[in-house]
Amino acid sequence: MNYLDQYGHATTKEIRKLLRDKVSDALSAPQKLNWIRNLLGFMSREDETIRHEGPKRGGRWVLASAPPEVAASSQKMGAASQDSGQESPISW
Repeated sequence: MNYLDQYGHATTKEIRKLLRDKVSDALSAPQKLNWIRNLLGFMSREDETIRHEGPKRGGRWVLASAPPEVAASSQKMGAASQDSGQESPISW
C-alpha cells in the first residue's frame, strides 16, 4: 500500500517483483505468483482497497480511494488517498 501511496500506481509486474521475496520460501515460484495473484484479486474484489485500470494486459493497480483522474496520471507522485477503513491482509 505504501508503494501505491508514493507512486500512485503499479503494474502487476512491479507488484510481483516487490512481493516475491516477502512471500514464504515454503512456496515454489509458481505458487508465489499464484499467491500474489490471489492477493490482488482479494484486495480488488473483497476488501476493495485497490482497483485495476486499463486493459487486462498492461493495465495498472491504483488505490481504490484515489480519484480516477489522479490515479490515471502517471506523472503524479504521492497521490493523496483516503483510508477506506478496511484492513488488507498484507501491508506493502
